[in-house]
Amino acid sequence: MARSGADLLRLARLVSPDPFADAVSRVSRSVWWLYGPEQYELGVLERLVSTGFAANRFVHYAANFGRAENTVHFRLAVPAAVVPLRLRVADDLEVTIGQQPVTTVRDDEGWWMVQLPPVEACADFRVTAQSGPVTIGVPADAGPNLALWLVQSEEGWPIPGVRTGALEPPHRVG
Repeated sequence: MARSGADLLRLARLVSPDPFADAVSRVSRSVWWLYGPEQYELGVLERLVSTGFAANRFVHYAANFGRAENTVHFRLAVPAAVVPLRLRVADDLEVTIGQQPVTTVRDDEGWWMVQLPPVEACADFRVTAQSGPVTIGVPADAGPNLALWLVQSEEGWPIPGVRTGALEPPHRVG
């Protein structure tokens, strides 16, 4: 006897030990967060272990697995039409084009406004974080194409890992 997908789902729910109802996440997805290689995973692991310290003693699995970088270099091939650029970073941001510094200002809401020249260029972003992995947040509805971003790693300049989230980086929220 053939069963539909809805029949199988209903039967699975009847015998499932999962006490929680299925629900679609209502988390805002207004920001694209860019991470270096394995940095999102290290950030989540660090958060989970640090919040578990209240219940556990002598647990340092995050440090055993790896250490999150506290400074990461991102690169963006800037199209001529993108000025200014809005970004979110954990702590500090320095931007250069060639060897020349680019003006950056942090607004009251925590967004960095980066005044890029109105010409095609390659901008380098040095981002630092006091704790956890370094990440850059790019508004999902604005900013340059995510494919134009690169992150420095031991292997060169790969495309960064991308996670959607809200104003807080995804590795910091549950």
